[in-house]
Amino acid sequence: MYSRPEIMDRMELTRGSCRAELEFRANLIFLMERAGSAKSLIFDMIREAARKDRRLFCICAEDKRNGMDIRQRIRSTERKLIVIDDADLLLTDEIRRFIAFDKKNQYLIAGKNTDNLLLSRANLYELDVVTDGVKTEIRLRNCAG
Repeated sequence: MYSRPEIMDRMELTRGSCRAELEFRANLIFLMERAGSAKSLIFDMIREAARKDRRLFCICAEDKRNGMDIRQRIRSTERKLIVIDDADLLLTDEIRRFIAFDKKNQYLIAGKNTDNLLLSRANLYELDVVTDGVKTEIRLRNCAG
């Protein structure tokens, strides 16, 4: 697994009174899923941004239901930040091993199962959500501390 972010090192997203600042310090960020963590909101915001930003490629369970060959799409994609929601449902061990050694793309993966991705604590993140009742700020926080 290659550590330096290859495609982008920062992403800023806004929807209504919610602002997200995502700083990527590694080429593969694994977002540990927790209930109520605003993960769905972040992935919706990224999917929206992907309509304009060609560096982004999003994959979720809906894509698989619609017949996407996820294995083939990941293998054929180059120079993208590949954002994968519901990774536990979508990624086979074979795809995980491919991702672990992929030099052509950068990844933001949400799930619980980190098997075969060759991750260290430096790759494990969670969402840090701060709200004052009016506005909400969301950032990535490394689980290593």
